[in-house]
Amino acid sequence: MRAKTYIIEVAAAITLVAAAVSNIAAQTPAPVRDSVRKPAAASDTASAAPAKSDTAGAYAAGSLPSRGPNTFLLAGETGSRMFLYQPPLRASAKFEEYKNVTRGGVLLNALASYTMGDSITVFQLNGINFGQRDQAVRFRGNSPGLYDLQVRWDRIPHTFSTNARSLGSQPSPDVFVLPNPRPDTSLWNAGAPFLPPVRMLWNAVRSQAAFTPSPAWDLRAEYTSIGKMGSRPMGMAFGSPGSNLREILEPIDQTMTDVKLTESYARTRFQVSAMYDLSYFRNKYTSVASDNPAMAVDAATTGSSRGRTALAPTNHAHTGVINTSFELPWRTRLNANGSYSLWLQDEPFIPATINSAITDPRIAQIPKSLGGHSGTSSVYISLVSHPVTPLTLSAKFRTFSFRDHVDADTIPVLVVNDRSLSAGVEREGLPFTRKNSDVAGTWRFTALPAALPVTLSTGFAWETWKRSEARNVADLREGAPRVSLDVGVLEWMSLRTSYTTGRRRIHGEYIQNTPGDQPLHRRFDQADRDRERTNFLATITPMDELTVSGSWTVGHDEYPNSTYGLQSDRSNMEEGDIAWSPTSRLSLDGSYSKERFLTRLTSQYRAPGQLNNPTYNWVANNYDEVKTMSAGFHATLIPDVLEGGGRTEFSNAKFRMATYNPLTPAGGTAAQNFAATAGDLPLITQKFRPTSVFLSYRVRPEWALTARYQMETWLQNDFRTLGLLPAEGNGIFLGNNLDNYTARYFTFSVSWRPELLRFPRPSL
Repeated sequence: MRAKTYIIEVAAAITLVAAAVSNIAAQTPAPVRDSVRKPAAASDTASAAPAKSDTAGAYAAGSLPSRGPNTFLLAGETGSRMFLYQPPLRASAKFEEYKNVTRGGVLLNALASYTMGDSITVFQLNGINFGQRDQAVRFRGNSPGLYDLQVRWDRIPHTFSTNARSLGSQPSPDVFVLPNPRPDTSLWNAGAPFLPPVRMLWNAVRSQAAFTPSPAWDLRAEYTSIGKMGSRPMGMAFGSPGSNLREILEPIDQTMTDVKLTESYARTRFQVSAMYDLSYFRNKYTSVASDNPAMAVDAATTGSSRGRTALAPTNHAHTGVINTSFELPWRTRLNANGSYSLWLQDEPFIPATINSAITDPRIAQIPKSLGGHSGTSSVYISLVSHPVTPLTLSAKFRTFSFRDHVDADTIPVLVVNDRSLSAGVEREGLPFTRKNSDVAGTWRFTALPAALPVTLSTGFAWETWKRSEARNVADLREGAPRVSLDVGVLEWMSLRTSYTTGRRRIHGEYIQNTPGDQPLHRRFDQADRDRERTNFLATITPMDELTVSGSWTVGHDEYPNSTYGLQSDRSNMEEGDIAWSPTSRLSLDGSYSKERFLTRLTSQYRAPGQLNNPTYNWVANNYDEVKTMSAGFHATLIPDVLEGGGRTEFSNAKFRMATYNPLTPAGGTAAQNFAATAGDLPLITQKFRPTSVFLSYRVRPEWALTARYQMETWLQNDFRTLGLLPAEGNGIFLGNNLDNYTARYFTFSVSWRPELLRFPRPSL
């Protein structure tokens, strides 16, 4: 039913676009159209071929071919898909995580094109994967220099799980009910049935209309509607950490709507544009409720028989932006940008507690809604100058502020975990201001031989954060110098290297949010930091048929004044690509990349009576490594008749956390000392190997037959989900796991593509 709604939206949008095209064409004054399209000279008419005219060249020459007949063309590709091996339903979650691969008949793509007699006004309707969850449809009407109208509909699936299990019933999408009395854990493990696939589907409709009534004016209107339907896993806690919990499904029925209007005016030395953006988010469900697996009766002090969690509230925002640009003397250009946004949210609060045994009269004094009216504002200024030919100077400044304002800033009483009451609190706002400045200079050494061009660039960047005292640091500043060098060796080699360093420091004291915070702990985004980045890039083209490129990047962050928290973050990446075309009928390519990450964290196990025991310190080293290799080829076996190609990839990722205690834990109870003893986590691995090979036979210039073989293998070993049961200790889980899979399938298709069919460049 919802899909029909989006089809109607797309059809209506296309109808409106077509009507707008007709209206624009009818109402556009002749002088405007003549200023855009100059008639072709008589001498040009005889030699011009409307269907194959070079529009860009015609514009450059100041003329266009004379009007010819309107043309209507169709193209498409349809066929059938056959699986040699299809993953079973319970193991298909990863295979269809972001796509939809079906067996049987498939309409892979289709296109209808209508070109008017002027040979430049084109209307096209095209799409891919028709009838599938990941289908996409596009419409475009384009007349260069006059208007550009587009409508686009994308369906984007996301499958979370195909083997989740759960007991109980779901009388409505936002309510989960359990039997009374509650079943025990053993029954939960043995009797939980499988749920249908847990997935979410986005329906994104985007439209854009651009109208150019004169060379100086440009008007644009954009409309976007994204509807989300389905469900996704979420946790429901029934107490403080360590108490029982249940994993349920968050119901998804959300719509995001965005309307953007832009007006631009441009002259030779001056340009200005203004934009207004309205963004609206609607959520059908305000909360989700679930029965407590461990309790069937409400109690005022031990807990509630149910739990309830608020979901994202409906809200909207208004944003205005002004951009200006000026041409100044000395080949200098000034750009200035200012924006202001207002975020509004005043949805009613859900009840403070779902526990019927809690009846404190102070609960009635809790505000009914938030009254949120926050927003952002920013100013950006940049200056670029070329005072002399080899020199380029630039300066940039940006300030960005977040305003955090609400009407309900105090709460008279708090309900903690649906089982106890505590004194009310006053909300602490989190406004901040961030300022960035940057100056840079580039010099090209023109005195050197033409075969050895050298360009040297250097710059310096500043950043300051001013936060409210609700954060740990109210003033954070960083300076980052950089330098880069580009060298061309002869005409077939180019080298580029760059180096950036930065030093961030706290100005003022580091504030503890609560008395129980570890005073020597530092949050990584607010701590002192020393940063280095080094990059090297080389491109070699010893002959026209061969290109080799490679890069090496090293990053290093140190947190010198963090006794506890993140200590260091190191990264290293190497990658290389090669492309070789030994003949005009054969091309080969390959690539390799390797990424490595190492982060070190120091923490402390804190137990009652042992809040600052140095022997309870522990260190974690996190290792991440990702290797990716790919190779492909394309061969023309018989020119204009038979061609083939293929590609294979291999990706291997692994993660390990190795931990240790600098000192043997001691000083507490045996249980505390045991809990403070660090232990390594098992190795986590993932491997992905997709392969695709095709052979295409062109029966006639417009007709082609294609056979394509595809294979995918995905293997993972993750101790966090392997063997996870629906019930584990105090937690009740869905038990879903992304199982390993192998898929092999053939797709046979026939395609029709007229030789004269043209594809205009999309702007969305």
